[in-house]
Amino acid sequence: MAILLGAYFTETGLNPADLRAKVLGPRQSAAETLLDRAVQRGEVDPAVVSPRLASLPFDLFRHEILTTLQPVPDAVVEEILDQIALPLLRRSSTENR
Repeated sequence: MAILLGAYFTETGLNPADLRAKVLGPRQSAAETLLDRAVQRGEVDPAVVSPRLASLPFDLFRHEILTTLQPVPDAVVEEILDQIALPLLRRSSTENR
């Protein structure tokens, strides 16, 4: 798959982000939907949400899959959410960064 994608990127001049945008189109990603719902429930401070912070838990999840080539254990998912992502997303926008 990596060889085929590498050839595709070389041939088209696109990169993985371009391909993702092409596949997803203008629709909202699952990450955006989840964050919107968390904001509505008051679990996330919308003032601190940035594109990079919004993608962080999914990037960490993807990294786990790619580095272990195994399904991500529930304990790792909980750690990513409870110890990394949610504390950052809940941080008051008035706190010192």
